[in-house]
Amino acid sequence: MEFSKLTIGSLNVGGFKSRPNKISLIFEFAKNLDILVFQETHFINSFDTTFFEQVFGSNFFIFHSFGPEKFSGTCVLFNKKVFEENLNISFEIPGRCMAIIMNINGFSMLLTGIYAPAQADPREKFFQNLFKKIQLSANSTDFSEMIIVGDFNFVEDPTIDRFPKKKNPVYCERGFKEFIEIQNEFSVKDPFRKAMSGKN
Repeated sequence: MEFSKLTIGSLNVGGFKSRPNKISLIFEFAKNLDILVFQETHFINSFDTTFFEQVFGSNFFIFHSFGPEKFSGTCVLFNKKVFEENLNISFEIPGRCMAIIMNINGFSMLLTGIYAPAQADPREKFFQNLFKKIQLSANSTDFSEMIIVGDFNFVEDPTIDRFPKKKNPVYCERGFKEFIEIQNEFSVKDPFRKAMSGKN
């Protein structure tokens, strides 16, 4: 398997806690993907994940980031058919980010799953913190590529990313500048935006 051929799914699930039917339904939809990133799991400890682990655990290696906030929680999953147990946690921001170093065919990649805060001030601080965490990881770990995936809780370009088109509320812009700094520093590209450039 090559990195360029990985199938990656990302979904804000709006809470898994005490919702076994939702867990089972999403598993059936996503069980054949190579990597899954879930946001807003609402899991705050391993006790909450018992049923989730029973459903997903046979197919995936699972990495949870539990948070102190009721509506946070991030989870990154790697399909066992594609990945061996050569997966290592690089860093996390509790409930908001889980970063994993994965290795395929001798190449390493940093997969960072995020759930940015919806509120402006915490979101801005989150991306500032994320930038520092990625820098530290880059200085201490030899990874050749990086993927950032998740719920960013901002809109990059309201003229094409919002329908109907309208200007972003001011609070939506907070954190965007900090994320652009991450993109520029680590040469992170948006493949969908690149592929759709110039198209209506």
